[in-house]
Amino acid sequence: MKESDSPKEKPEKETGSQPSEAAAEDAEQIRQQMLRIAADYQYYQKRTQRLIEQAGQLAEEKLMKELLPVLDNFEHALAKGGQAAEGDALLQGIRIIYDQLLAVLRRYGLERIVVQEGEGFDPSLHEAMLHEVNEQYPEHSVVRELASGYRMNERTLRPAKVSVSKKPATAPAPEEAESQQEKEEQDE
Repeated sequence: MKESDSPKEKPEKETGSQPSEAAAEDAEQIRQQMLRIAADYQYYQKRTQRLIEQAGQLAEEKLMKELLPVLDNFEHALAKGGQAAEGDALLQGIRIIYDQLLAVLRRYGLERIVVQEGEGFDPSLHEAMLHEVNEQYPEHSVVRELASGYRMNERTLRPAKVSVSKKPATAPAPEEAESQQEKEEQDE
């Protein structure tokens, strides 16, 4: 038997480039996976931070909505108190408390919606409570503010309650009035 024919002989290891190319491909795949995982983790961190900030903003907005009636009551008290004597200590105390409350709410981003007479009605900022015949302003314009509205973080917490103008009712032409009377008489 020849030595080369013996079954115990091991083939020589290939020293070619095939094993190193496979290792390089594996290393590249692992590197790409690590980059994707790192990018996913960064996205997760940013998303979580955004969600935490949004939850905080929503909690602040909820608190602000709860405080708006208190603010309204202070304004009503001050408006009624304006009829009292100027030196009334109670009225001055209410004014101080109101100013402090308003300053705190503003620091947290509360803004009053500014309503101007004659501006166009905007359903994202206004809530129509009344329609008034008004020839001074075009139709669908704000005639007056009935209750203040507020915004926070670019969102409307409570729309301003307003009265909106409408066209005056036109009197029917004499011929139409006669035909309406005839119809009503026939219906009876």
